[in-house]
Amino acid sequence: MDPVRTVARAETGWVALGASVRGTQHLEREQPNQDAVAWSSLEESGGPIVVAVADGHGSARHPRSGEGARLAVGIAVAAVETWLRTAPEADSGETLPEAIRDAWQASVESHLAQHPVENGPPPTRFDAYLLYGTTLLVAGIGRGRLLCLQVGDGDILALRPDGTLIRPLPASPDCFDNYTDSLCQEDAAERFRVALVEGDVALLLLASDGYGNSYEDDAAFEEIGPDYLALLNRVGPERVAAGLPGWLAEITRTGSGDDITLGLLWVPPPG
Repeated sequence: MDPVRTVARAETGWVALGASVRGTQHLEREQPNQDAVAWSSLEESGGPIVVAVADGHGSARHPRSGEGARLAVGIAVAAVETWLRTAPEADSGETLPEAIRDAWQASVESHLAQHPVENGPPPTRFDAYLLYGTTLLVAGIGRGRLLCLQVGDGDILALRPDGTLIRPLPASPDCFDNYTDSLCQEDAAERFRVALVEGDVALLLLASDGYGNSYEDDAAFEEIGPDYLALLNRVGPERVAAGLPGWLAEITRTGSGDDITLGLLWVPPPG
């Protein structure tokens, strides 16, 4: 995956950008980056804009988790775009987790059929999903609605225009230490957290857990929110996108050593 992708600008004013870097521990072990990030192509004029981040688990039980993460972000962006474009006003997004899970499972099955396991018998259905296990974080804006959803660890932060930080989703009681919810679990759809965010928001940050784990505590990590908002407001998204790979590489070097991925949705201040 290239560390920087083209900044995407929606006609509504919102901008998507992000980067993903291989953790220093993965570099030392010659392991690939198992995170992924994707956002809207914006082929539809005035359509919604969505960003998604996924963190493949990377352990021996999940040897194809990097591919699972890449499948997850593409599926999630498409599903949330469609929901933002077509869902009735009363729809709170509660059907999205099942739709995303079903589409991800189908994509996993297709990938496995094309790339079968070389040694041993074919895996059972849920053992197949385990091979591709990943978390998923998504945020999207369209038709005046701002939706966030997540399964597994990682962080979604929202910044009001005045820099006030909120966490739009509750924490999962099953995400602690090295344990996390996962898209590969049988009850994955029930483990999603979903919220529509009320009020003005100027910036959303979606980060894989390698970012937050690089800080002493949540309070120290959350300081990145106002910092990114101020930087984007001052220098614009192209310069931030160009700097992100180097900044994230330094954070993994001095912090968690894990892959770090950051997706941003930002709207310029008025005037």
